[in-house]
Amino acid sequence: MGRRIVVLGFLVVLAVPLQGQRSSSGMNYWDGKRHDFPQCTDLVNQHEALSKKLDALAEQARMAVEPERRQILDQINATARERTQVQRALDACTREVIDSTRRSSLLLKTGAVEEVKLTPDEFASTTRMAEQLGEVADGSALGEFFGGIAEWGQETLNFLAQKPGVPLNQMAEGIVKYLTNDNAANHAQLRASAEEAVRQFQQNPARFLGKNVPNLAPLPKAGALAQLGKVKAAGQRVLNVARAEQQFAKAYNGARMSGKVGTEAAKDACFASNACVRKAVAQDLLWRSEQPYVIKGVKISDRPDLAMEPPEIYEVLKKHSGDSFVPRNPDLYTPDQLNLIREGVPIQGGLEDIVGWLKGGGEGSQGIVFAEFHDIPELGLKDLGGHAWNMRFEKNAIESLDVTGMIAKPEQVKSWFFFPTR
Repeated sequence: MGRRIVVLGFLVVLAVPLQGQRSSSGMNYWDGKRHDFPQCTDLVNQHEALSKKLDALAEQARMAVEPERRQILDQINATARERTQVQRALDACTREVIDSTRRSSLLLKTGAVEEVKLTPDEFASTTRMAEQLGEVADGSALGEFFGGIAEWGQETLNFLAQKPGVPLNQMAEGIVKYLTNDNAANHAQLRASAEEAVRQFQQNPARFLGKNVPNLAPLPKAGALAQLGKVKAAGQRVLNVARAEQQFAKAYNGARMSGKVGTEAAKDACFASNACVRKAVAQDLLWRSEQPYVIKGVKISDRPDLAMEPPEIYEVLKKHSGDSFVPRNPDLYTPDQLNLIREGVPIQGGLEDIVGWLKGGGEGSQGIVFAEFHDIPELGLKDLGGHAWNMRFEKNAIESLDVTGMIAKPEQVKSWFFFPTR
C-alpha cells in the first residue's frame, strides 16, 4: 500500500507545477504550447484536461477513507498512464512542427523549393470563386453544413491566392476529398469526416488554415498548383449544389408569388389549406408503416394555410428522412444529388428519371414528387403553382398517389423534382 501512496505523491507533484508554472509572457504550460504549436492544440487540450483531472482525484484521495480511497488511487494510476501516452504524442507533434519549420527555411534558402506565386489570371479566377462561395455562405438556404463548407472554401481560396504554397492540413484534405469524391458508395463516411472538419474550421479559422504557422514546409510549384486545383474543384461542387437548390427554389417561389401553391382548398373547415407537402410526408410515413389508414387533411393549429417557402420544405424533408438517407442502390444517385438529398432539397429530373430512380431502388422504394405546372388554358386555369404528391415502386409497378385529390397529366408539368425517402 505504501508503494501506491508514493505513486500518488509523485503524480500530484508532477501535475501541480504544470498548471501553476507560467512563462515570462504570463502564459501557463498549456497556453504556451497552444500559442507556439497550434497544430498540436487537440493534444494540448487533452493533456490539460487529464492533468486537471489528476489534481481533482488527488484532492479526493486526500480526504477519502478506505475502501473509497483505494478506488480513487486506481483511477489516478489509470489517468496517469493515459496522460503519459498523450504527453508522448504531444512531444512527437511539437518535434514535427519544429522539424517542418527548419525544413521550410532550409528549402527556401537553398532554392530547392521556389516561392510560388499565381499568375494574374490564376489569382483572378481564384478570388472570383472565393467571392461566389462567400455569397453562398451568406445567402444560401442550404443547411449549416454546406454553409460552413462554403465559408471554408471562401477563406481557403482567398488564403491560397496569397500563399498557394502552404499545404492544407489533414482535416481540410478531408473536406476536399468529400467534395471531389465521385464514388457514392462511401459518400456517408466521407461526409462524417468533412462535418467534423467544418466544426474544427468554424472554431478557429485562422489556425485551421495555417495562417498562424507560415513556416510550414512549402509545396513545390507543381504541388501547390495541383492543391489549388483540387480546392477549386471542391468549390465548384459547392456552387453546383447551391445552383441546384436555387433551381428548385425559383420554381417553387414562382408558384408562391401566384398565391396558389398546392392549388388546394380545404374541404373541411378544421383542415388547413395548401397542405400538400405535409400530407405527402404523412402519406410517406403511412406507406412505411403499412397501416391501412387514409389521409384526410392536416388539422389547423396556428396556420390555416400551410403553403411553404423552400427553406421550410428543406427543414421538413431533412428531418423526415434526408439527414439519414442511404440509397438502396449505391450507384443510383450522384454525390451532388446525395448532397442535396441530405440537405432536404429535392433533385431535378424528368418523369422518366423519377420512374428510373424508383425502379432502381427496388421493391418498396418511395419518395415525394414536386412539380411546377404550366397554365392549362383549355380548363381556364392560370398560375396553378407548385404541388407535391407521393410515388413508389410497389408490387413491380409504379404507384402515384395524391391525397389532395388533384389529378395532373404529365404534359401539364413544367418542371419535375423528386425527393427519395426510401
